Amino acid sequence: MTSLSSVSTYLELLRWRAQDRPDHATYTFLEDGDGKEAILTNHELDIEARAIAAKLQSVARPGDRALLLFPPGLPYITALYGCLYAGVVAVPAYPPNRASLQKNIPRLLSIIEDAHVNVVLCNTDIHSMAASLFEDERGNGPHFIPTDQVSSDWAYDWSEPRVNAEDIAILQYTSGSTGKPKGVMLSHANILDNSKQISRCFGVHAGTVGVIWLPPYHDMGLIGGILQPYYSGIRVIMMAPFNFLRRPMRWLRAISRYRATSSGAPNFAYELCLQKVTEKDLAELDLSSWELAFNGAEPIAPRTLDRFVDTFGACNLRPEALYPCYGMAETTLILTGGNHREAHVIRRFDEEKLEEHAAVPNADPETSRALVGCGEPVADHLVEIVDPQTHERCEPGVIGEIWASGASIAQGYFNRPKLTEAVFQARLEAFPGRRFLRTGDLGFFQDDALFVTGRLKDLIIIRGRNYYPHDIERAVETCHPAIRSGAAAAFSVEIDGEEQLVLVQEILRKCKPDQYPEVVEVVRRTISEAFEVRAHGIVLIKQGSIAKTSSGKIRRSTCRQLFLDGELEVLGEDLLSQKTTGHDEVLCRQLVTDMFETTEPRTRRVLLTRLVSEILRGQPGLAEAKIAPHTTLSSVGVDSVTATEIANLLETYLEVDLPVVFLLEGPKIQEIAEELQALKWSSDAALLEAGSDRYADLHSRKQRGIRRAARKSRKEIVLS
Repeated sequence: MTSLSSVSTYLELLRWRAQDRPDHATYTFLEDGDGKEAILTNHELDIEARAIAAKLQSVARPGDRALLLFPPGLPYITALYGCLYAGVVAVPAYPPNRASLQKNIPRLLSIIEDAHVNVVLCNTDIHSMAASLFEDERGNGPHFIPTDQVSSDWAYDWSEPRVNAEDIAILQYTSGSTGKPKGVMLSHANILDNSKQISRCFGVHAGTVGVIWLPPYHDMGLIGGILQPYYSGIRVIMMAPFNFLRRPMRWLRAISRYRATSSGAPNFAYELCLQKVTEKDLAELDLSSWELAFNGAEPIAPRTLDRFVDTFGACNLRPEALYPCYGMAETTLILTGGNHREAHVIRRFDEEKLEEHAAVPNADPETSRALVGCGEPVADHLVEIVDPQTHERCEPGVIGEIWASGASIAQGYFNRPKLTEAVFQARLEAFPGRRFLRTGDLGFFQDDALFVTGRLKDLIIIRGRNYYPHDIERAVETCHPAIRSGAAAAFSVEIDGEEQLVLVQEILRKCKPDQYPEVVEVVRRTISEAFEVRAHGIVLIKQGSIAKTSSGKIRRSTCRQLFLDGELEVLGEDLLSQKTTGHDEVLCRQLVTDMFETTEPRTRRVLLTRLVSEILRGQPGLAEAKIAPHTTLSSVGVDSVTATEIANLLETYLEVDLPVVFLLEGPKIQEIAEELQALKWSSDAALLEAGSDRYADLHSRKQRGIRRAARKSRKEIVLS
């Protein structure tokens, strides 16, 4: 093997890269999201992956499935490549965490059952936490391999398996917006072809440096962040999603610091940066090296692109760097993308005509809708707009379902032949012998660019008129300052034999209860004026509670069912006790002042407990909750978003870095106070032990806190 073009499997690519550039450090992982680097060279990767592969070969055969349960980091990468070295199919999945085992385990068990998983690769911590939960009543379950216990000496026992280009390399499980989890079968050929397409579209060159924070269980994080950089032989800087979500500017700082040329994320990440950026950030960032800022995996908001360019132009970001694209797990990753040297395209189309499935240009902002062009089909692929009922190609300017054919299209859904035939083997009379993927997305082409308008299954039809949920959700998100952007679900329900519109909408924590009627009124008026349709229901729910997939897409069908079943966490007149006005900042600052003024450790403990209680009480849905020192976070339903907010507030008040993973374990309030005291006032432990038997176990609690903090880099897991 002498060149990249001669590679036919990813296994061959791994061997070639290790021999061709052994000292090249493809992967640099920022363990704290900032400056602490963990680096893996191609040679080190080759040794570690072959060791894991040899261990796998001792318990599994080529073609068996291995579940990967790791937090983001280099061990995940070596385990992934260990599977490919062994000819075993890798099955990425979100790892469990102690705080949400009841929520995580059922999904993992369904994946294990659906994929017929033989082996689970994980670290020692996850093994001790979850191994017994995967056993049946007879004690049978998959074989666990904690890879941090695998010696590199195993690499010498590795034997190269026979792998073909069409063999399945990865099962990418995706819940989608409207269905249950199903495994997308990605072959070696799929991965190599899509990696090649990304290189072409993005203009990857010898000096390309990437930055990625997306989780490796997400197709953009897996293909775009791990597999494609190794294919291209470039360097990629990685960080955990948790570290981005907690401090979004870490992403842009990494681009600035490492002079990255290629980086991107779904639209919400750009919005998050716009919300969190400060004048200090703008003064310090230099984004002049950023050649390509890809945006995909969810609907792209034109105003996000405009605002991002306007805001970060001050940091030398070039407008043409923004790169809208389109794809999904079923297409491996990318399917369409523009010319990376040209500016992105935004066009306006008549709003009424869009509702009638026609794309008619209209420059009037009052009667038109702005849409983002996602570029042309990648090389050697067909993308057609098809009538979903007749299966005939649509005329130009007519909106239809997006169908695709080419070497990047996945092999189908694992163990689901009927669904595979329906979704992956569609036929068009104009292209005999070719199979097409039915994406389930609606769109059209104009000037060779694909414009995506919505999802086929989510289409709302009221009195014979079509309404796109994304249009309604986007119209509402700017109508009132209390509305949380990107957190709404529009759908229809049958009322007295007629379809009616319902909108479920998250509102921001800062919104006061007496504002709810005003918000509802403004939302209803906005929908009526924009779409000339009466909304049957406007449902306001707390921030962070709307149903989403693992990749952050709104589960409209799930929201609809929760609405029909009366199981939404509604903020309304009957639930006033569950609303919030936020925590008392004046009280919290006074408590902190008192903590530093007192010399009595027990008094400080009491003040810390009061501080945590006040912050917790200020979170959505917890204003009137019964909160006492023995109250656990798990008992009041604290999720990862709330836990992150609590940790951020505690850091603001106390200047301590309390691991969010500790909060996700569901500790008591008094245990949080103990942890904070151990981190901030370490000398208190001895004084408390000497003063009373009541605090005799504090030292062990302190040590437990230190151990938790030390485990931070390998345990922190973000729940999407």
